[in-house]
Amino acid sequence: MSQSLSLSCEELVLRIITTNRVWHDFQELLDPNDPIVKAQREIKNRLQRKLLTEFPDRVSPVFDRAESETAGEPIYSLKLREPIQLLGDDLHPYDHAAHVPQRLLKAWGLVPPDNSSAPPA
Repeated sequence: MSQSLSLSCEELVLRIITTNRVWHDFQELLDPNDPIVKAQREIKNRLQRKLLTEFPDRVSPVFDRAESETAGEPIYSLKLREPIQLLGDDLHPYDHAAHVPQRLLKAWGLVPPDNSSAPPA
C-alpha cells in the first residue's frame, strides 16, 4: 500500500533543488543513461509535478528561452510567485524550482498558460 507524503511547498522546493543538484552531479560522474542518473531525473520530475498540482497558487511554469536554446526543446522554469528562504541556506531566497521540459508539462496535462515569450504551438 502506497501513501502519498504530505509536504509543504517549501519542503517540495527543497527536495526538488537537492535532487536536481544530485542529478547534475551524477550526470558528470556517470553515463547519462545510467539507471541512477535516470532515477534522479525521474524523482525530480515527480516532485515538480506534485509541486505544480498541489500548489498552483504558489508556482507557475514560465518559458525560459536561454535554457530552451541550450536544451534544443522548449523548457520552462517553475517560478515561485513569492521567493522562499530554505532552512540552512543563507545564500539567497529561491524564486524557482528548477526546469522542466514542455513535453512533460503536456504529458501531465499541465499545459503552460499563454506567454508572449513562449514558442509557437
